[in-house]
Amino acid sequence: TCIGGAGVWQRVHAEGKASNIRADSGFSNSSLTIKELTILSTENLDYSSGTADSYDARWRKVLLTRLPVVRPAGAPRPTERYTRTPTETFTPSQTTTRTKTPTKTRTATRTSTPHPPLLTNPSFESGTSNWTASSALRNGIIQRIPAISRSGDWLALLGDANGETATLSQQFYVLPTQKELTFWYKIQSTEACGKYTDSVRVRIGTTQRWVLDACKYQVASRWQSVTLSLKSVAGTRTTITFEMRTNRTNPSTWFVDDLQVR
Repeated sequence: TCIGGAGVWQRVHAEGKASNIRADSGFSNSSLTIKELTILSTENLDYSSGTADSYDARWRKVLLTRLPVVRPAGAPRPTERYTRTPTETFTPSQTTTRTKTPTKTRTATRTSTPHPPLLTNPSFESGTSNWTASSALRNGIIQRIPAISRSGDWLALLGDANGETATLSQQFYVLPTQKELTFWYKIQSTEACGKYTDSVRVRIGTTQRWVLDACKYQVASRWQSVTLSLKSVAGTRTTITFEMRTNRTNPSTWFVDDLQVR
């Protein structure tokens, strides 16, 4: 590139690799000022003075100032001096912030095993639901008789005929904390008490827990309660059974109502 006209600022622009750029002293013996130079690579820069400057391989704008030289004719050429002022280069720093992801805490869920049904329909208000009844004479055992029942409208009626064998039972689960069973009863009879009289009994499982002669000495106008222990069957499934047998003379009747397990 040729620059002409002493003392006049001119701009020279070159693209490509800036290699072997030379400010030749043959151009002017008195003064030359290179104000701005943009370079990528500065290999073998020569400013006639024999001084080579090295720059890192980045695009960078460098201000180069050459001082005017005044010398007599024939005087040796002085060493040229340049003041280099690099512009500030900003290199952004990348900051990475790590966010801690909370770990999921697993909560153990306790699964309880459902137990079999407890005693259901203890006052017979749902009729024959959950109860198993049998009668040798095919008589109805759970009946609706509001005038006699202890509570509600329904009760169990066993006997009430000669030569009858009647049973009423339900299978249920006894909780470990349940210790006893209570039921209420009434007897109606004209049977003479003796060896072959009518009788009633209650079994828990296969064990007989309560027995009574159903005769005229057991007749009472008020309901009476009986409490049976369940300690031996707590935490298990068992069956409660009410049974009545009558002989062939003077029938007796056994009323049962309001069972409770606690």
